[in-house]
Amino acid sequence: MEWSDILALPQTPADAKIAYGKGPSQFGELRLPKGPGPYKVAVLIHGGCWESAYGLDHVRSLAGAITALGFATWSLEYRRLGEIGGGWPGTLLDVGSGVDALRGLAKTYPLDLKRVTAVGHSAGGHLALWAAGRSGLAATSDVAQKDPLAIQTVVALAAISNLEVYSAAKGSCNESALRLLGGAASKVPQRYRDALPTLPASTTVHLVHGSDDAIVPIEMSRAYARTRAQSHAPGSLLEVAGAGHFDVIGPGSRAWPQVVKALNEGR
Repeated sequence: MEWSDILALPQTPADAKIAYGKGPSQFGELRLPKGPGPYKVAVLIHGGCWESAYGLDHVRSLAGAITALGFATWSLEYRRLGEIGGGWPGTLLDVGSGVDALRGLAKTYPLDLKRVTAVGHSAGGHLALWAAGRSGLAATSDVAQKDPLAIQTVVALAAISNLEVYSAAKGSCNESALRLLGGAASKVPQRYRDALPTLPASTTVHLVHGSDDAIVPIEMSRAYARTRAQSHAPGSLLEVAGAGHFDVIGPGSRAWPQVVKALNEGR
């Protein structure tokens, strides 16, 4: 699938649009499945190279499809590069605040906060992994937040899972990684460490990646999976032959059965 194919997918309207901050990009869209609940929760974090040109509108079809699987979906918007407050540390802090806002939502909606999955695509995959690892940050970190909500599972779709390697390669999205962090790893090494902390040993990570991805090479997920396997961390790598970067967020694509498998295994 191409970017234009994703934009052409029917968009599923949200049940509620709820702010978690005062900025125009600090909100989420909540969708609830059928039935009385309590519902397991999927926090959906869109990609787009951390750039303000790309918003959550392109994952509304994905959000609807995940909701149909029985998840309450909380699709986050956040400040991105090109917006006031976007970049380091605002982009990451927004995602953390959006995740933590589930505690307040659970007072109104029947959400099971012991079954939370972060689903992220591309740059959103990086943010999903970061959100799941926040408990490992030092209190002095620029992106540390008090008492982060625990995420039990991450479904990382064509995720940028190594910022140092990715930012050193050529490409417009690769350059955005440099802008997000404010320079190369040699210049701001602590930011690179804090932008992808080690996840808790109990966190399950399912990586889904297309073999023909030209934006985030599949070797990135392979390397991340190898590292996790060395520490016997739970999860899997689901490779999709012939799939590109956007197939993993297209319901009905050749990658969709693997995305469903990853979501179901994370229950």
